[in-house]
Amino acid sequence: MAVTGLVHPEQVIGNNGAQPSDVLFLTKPIGNGILATAIKAEMISDASYQEGIKWMTMLNKNAAAAVEKVGAHALTDVTGFGMIGHLYEMALGSQVEIEVYADKVQIIEGAREYAEMGLIPEGAYKNRSYLQDKFLSDEDVDSAVLDILFSPETAGGLLISVAEDKVEMLLEAMEQRQCSCFTVGRVLNKGFTPIRIRNF
Repeated sequence: MAVTGLVHPEQVIGNNGAQPSDVLFLTKPIGNGILATAIKAEMISDASYQEGIKWMTMLNKNAAAAVEKVGAHALTDVTGFGMIGHLYEMALGSQVEIEVYADKVQIIEGAREYAEMGLIPEGAYKNRSYLQDKFLSDEDVDSAVLDILFSPETAGGLLISVAEDKVEMLLEAMEQRQCSCFTVGRVLNKGFTPIRIRNF
């Protein structure tokens, strides 16, 4: 598959411009990879199924327009590498450390319960294995949440690294467009690990 289009050279936002003291936001809850595994196992509830469909069919167009209006240092979407995998790419490209607040990340209804039951996609294990020496996680981080953080996503939300003085403007722009947007972490000076996962 190829996607072609036109973009103004001064309006390109890559995933490699995050700066220390930036605040990290995500525009959709995660966990649809877990739900997909529950579907395959024929164990998903109708409520969780409908919730997963709602988020997977929601476009990132309006959220992207909000980011374009306000500006951001770095931007990427969450797909096959999982949230932590894509944050690692951002940290590596930006030469920074990223601190993830595991207990602040919103999770699609039902996904945590299915993860606790062991319904974890193979891709989550592969992502975690690849990143095993590239992150540190505090002991009190919930194991099911950690599994979800590494789980592949389909049509995931946007990960946004924005300056502290633009946070309120970003949240206002998202609200105007009826987009969800929540804090998931912050950017630090480069340390001895690209990703640190802890509770807020």
